[in-house]
Amino acid sequence: MSTLILTTIPAAMLAVICFQTLRGRTFSRIVTRTLVYGAAAVLVFGIASDLLSGIAATVGLREVFPPDSEWYPWGFQLTVTPLPLVGSVALAALAAVFRQGTRLQHEKERLQRETEGLV
Repeated sequence: MSTLILTTIPAAMLAVICFQTLRGRTFSRIVTRTLVYGAAAVLVFGIASDLLSGIAATVGLREVFPPDSEWYPWGFQLTVTPLPLVGSVALAALAAVFRQGTRLQHEKERLQRETEGLV
């Protein structure tokens, strides 16, 4: 289940970003929040997916082989790849870029309102 959620997160984030872009609000707070929440979800579900797959493999092998077999695992070998951390940091950096874009867009709109009477 965690792997399914992990693979669905990028598609859901892309859908939100595309929908906001079509509405003309590319640099909205919704996009920034989506990227931040997506970064957290990728980190949590990525680590959970790695850990749970190792646990499931060990439990499965323990069910298949008897305890006196040489293939019987006596301990859990849990590994976590750095990919969830790297993906999470990349999404957080993208959120910072969108946050800066939001700030610049608001500043541009403010300047346009102030200079409308001058022209």
